[in-house]
Amino acid sequence: MKTLKRKFSRMSFRTRIRIGIVAVILLITALSISVSIYREEQHQIQALNELGEYISLSLGQNSVLGILSEEKVNLEQALKAALSDEQVLAAHVYSISAELIGDMHRKEYTLKDFKIKDHLRSAISAEDHAIILETKTDTGEEVRSYLSKVTVSKASDDIFSDDIVKGQLCGFVRVDLSLGLLFERRVTAIWQNLMFIPVYLLVGILSSIAIERRISLPLIELKSVATAVAQGDFSRKTHFEAEDEIGLLSRTFNDMSHNLSEVMEKLNRSNEDLEKVNKELQDFTYVVSHDLQEPLRKVHSFGQFLLEDCYERLTDDGRDYINRMQNASVKMKTLIQDLLKLSRIGTVEAEFTKVDLNNVVASAIDDLAIAIKESGAEVKVGELPDVVGQNTMLTQLFENIIGNAIKYKRQDAKPRVEISASPKQNGYVTFLIKDNGIGIKDKYREKIFGVFQRLHTNEYKGTGIGLALCKKIVDRHGGRIWAESNPDDSGTIFSFTLKKYKG
Repeated sequence: MKTLKRKFSRMSFRTRIRIGIVAVILLITALSISVSIYREEQHQIQALNELGEYISLSLGQNSVLGILSEEKVNLEQALKAALSDEQVLAAHVYSISAELIGDMHRKEYTLKDFKIKDHLRSAISAEDHAIILETKTDTGEEVRSYLSKVTVSKASDDIFSDDIVKGQLCGFVRVDLSLGLLFERRVTAIWQNLMFIPVYLLVGILSSIAIERRISLPLIELKSVATAVAQGDFSRKTHFEAEDEIGLLSRTFNDMSHNLSEVMEKLNRSNEDLEKVNKELQDFTYVVSHDLQEPLRKVHSFGQFLLEDCYERLTDDGRDYINRMQNASVKMKTLIQDLLKLSRIGTVEAEFTKVDLNNVVASAIDDLAIAIKESGAEVKVGELPDVVGQNTMLTQLFENIIGNAIKYKRQDAKPRVEISASPKQNGYVTFLIKDNGIGIKDKYREKIFGVFQRLHTNEYKGTGIGLALCKKIVDRHGGRIWAESNPDDSGTIFSFTLKKYKG
């Protein structure tokens, strides 16, 4: 059944319309034939009953003399008259004591399980003129028997006893009719109706063609126009101006296409403006990386010269001022470099390929080797799956988060970092980096991913760009990043999702 449903769903709309119409016509034809045959059969059965009752009544009226005289010769004419119809198989005349006085057969047969005395008693007690019995012959032919009472319809002749009076029951007659001819007529009626099926099918096919022209063809053209519009050709229009649903759908689609064309024009202009802004941003990045860093390098160099060449001539305050200037220049240089990294994430084109995160994390840990050694940190890494991404950016991601875990450590405990991955969901893997550091209060969990957002300005060094850079990297990879923390117990858990590589 499921296979048939799949095959039917893959058929074109045109084919399904044709199959549907033909199926409906065949169903209606079958119902019409069934109703017609049933009504014809009921009509023929009614006609057969009327014929059987009429023949039995006539036979009874013409058999009074033969019954009273109990001589078969007086019944021959009546019996011959009863067999004049081809459906009558036999006619029988019985005395009031259920003795057979005379009979006549079209062919010899015997009725199965037919007890005449029992049926005659039923006929005597019946209110109707005749009772109808359905039986079968020894050859299996179905027979309908009409058993009627015979009464004296007028005063008897002088040859009979004076106690025979009008209305007195004097005997019985039985007429057997074959149902075979009825069945033959039923078969004939079926074949007559089946002869019209090709006509019905032709009407169905013609109707399906007409409906197809009215519904299917407009939908096919609408599909073609929709495909063209999807490919950017907004000049294509549908051309159905009827006032029905198809025409309304056509006009609605044309209006949608026109509106979409205007939206695309605005979007193209916006893209052009965005390209200009990106170009200006790249120019700005160039200025930052060259024009700003060069004077800063000179300030730092001249400060170093002063400390080396004029150290003895400087006062303590002078030496302090120069040291502060040097520290500020180093901090400014770090800030500029972090800003450059942040800007490159959004502007530099990156090719996303298969990335082995085990190698990425190993590289990040290697870059942080000095900080790990100095702090006595312990970093545990579980088995990590391959993902789709860019190697350098993902290395920066892990390096920043692990570096923060080491930097923001508790004073009373050595840093401990655990890196793991949860099972895949919807094609993405969730990675967890858990530390035992100072934690983050609930109200700052979203704030920490903003640029220049620092919660500890004096105790810990930094520019406030690291987590903003992490968020931008994760966003660029189509994932999301969030933090969970319990400052009094478990430190911070940074979680982020990346697309799993399907190899």
